[in-house]
Amino acid sequence: MLLVLGACVAVGCDQSDVGGRVLPKQAQQTGLPWKRVELRLLRGNLIDELPRLAAERRQVVVAEAQRRVLEAAKAERGPKADAFQRARATLGGDAGSVPEEQAGSLHARLAAAEARLVAARAEYDEMLLDLAPRLAAVGITRDTPARMLAQLRDVVQRQIANEARRLRDEYLSTQLVQQSGTVLAVGVGMDRLCWRAENKRDVALRFRGPIVLYNGRPLPESVADGIWSLPAKDTPLRIPNSRGVDGDLLLPGANFEACFYARGAALPLEALEPYGLASNGPTRVGEWHVQWQDITLVGDAGDRSSGESGLSEGMVFADRLRQFEAASEEGRLLRTLGNSTSGRTVKEAEAALLAIHQTIERQKAAQDVERVVQAIEAGKGGTFDVQVRMLPVVQQILHDPEWLEKWFGEAESFIDGRTVGRQEQNLGATYQFANLQPGRYTLLAKSTSDTAKPKLWVIPLEVTGHVARDLDADTAREMTLRKAYEDVFVGREL
Repeated sequence: MLLVLGACVAVGCDQSDVGGRVLPKQAQQTGLPWKRVELRLLRGNLIDELPRLAAERRQVVVAEAQRRVLEAAKAERGPKADAFQRARATLGGDAGSVPEEQAGSLHARLAAAEARLVAARAEYDEMLLDLAPRLAAVGITRDTPARMLAQLRDVVQRQIANEARRLRDEYLSTQLVQQSGTVLAVGVGMDRLCWRAENKRDVALRFRGPIVLYNGRPLPESVADGIWSLPAKDTPLRIPNSRGVDGDLLLPGANFEACFYARGAALPLEALEPYGLASNGPTRVGEWHVQWQDITLVGDAGDRSSGESGLSEGMVFADRLRQFEAASEEGRLLRTLGNSTSGRTVKEAEAALLAIHQTIERQKAAQDVERVVQAIEAGKGGTFDVQVRMLPVVQQILHDPEWLEKWFGEAESFIDGRTVGRQEQNLGATYQFANLQPGRYTLLAKSTSDTAKPKLWVIPLEVTGHVARDLDADTAREMTLRKAYEDVFVGREL
């Protein structure tokens, strides 16, 4: 080789080569976790040729996406057609008519139903206007019948919610008897804070989240927990009931006592002083009591022995709330409107219109699926209906790890087939690819480690004679070679 090169120099023949330095400036090398770069010289312009290869692979992806879309559409076709026929049957129409006749019939029904609803609402609005003086007397002053009705409903709902809270508070204040205080023992560690409760009447109670009061002042949870062994906020109390099973509820007529023992732990003085607590034996002075953040009323349904919730709290006083609503003027007005002939007519017209809209939507869904099946089977995969379904499937396949691995293998084989030279060099060192035929090449270089701060150079070259090209930091891409392959696969520019 040296003889050949020497002869070439002696006779003055042309020689093509590519060379330069790898990150020549010391500042560019600082802070990098790797010290070597792998360089390849490839025949041709990789920026043009690799995307062409990816486009061919994407055609395979499109074919696979089309196959999946067709398979899914065929699976949908029967159920969607059946759903449309069932919906149409509820309207009393002719299920055997052809789609065009069905569409015409449904849209004719839709127009008739809309007209019926308009007439019903007009009659209903007249009744609302007749009731306007009574509505104004209770503060309903909106400018249109629809808004008047919405405001009336809001008022009634707020009244019921307020009454439900009042009934709850009344029950807890009159039917639940609670007592609490400390029981001091010979040893400080045996001091305990006890709470007793008696539920007098016919609603079960659930307790959560103890709050400790010292001299009438609630303590922060961190301080209280540091003094007493309290249950966590969501921890259920194990309350024995009449069936001999521990439950989570204090049943009507039942009594229960729970005691929380002193921890005996030393707390920092700065945590105790703001609340007047003694640093030595805080449990043995002052008045201690327990309250609960959340007391839930539970109705008669459900198995109380197993702690099932039963009726929700809003339903516990359902009968009394109905009586309250019936006795209020706002409730009577709302009931008058709801039970009126015109009110029922509006509800019926709205239900009929909704049923027609739902039938039309099911018809459209069935027709959309049928169009997709027919278009793909006829080789017309570019239609709008097909493309709408295919785009997300194509994206899913393009990012599927298995398909990406196949593409990475193809891209690596392509790169290997175009490689005319390959070497590794340290940062700051020189590289050279010599004895090249004139033409187009691509200098492909990457950091030898992909784990941190990767760098990638993709530099197209026109080689005629000597080409000097340093690998500078400002011409590098902050990515791995595999990430570049992936970007090309999904259609991004290299």
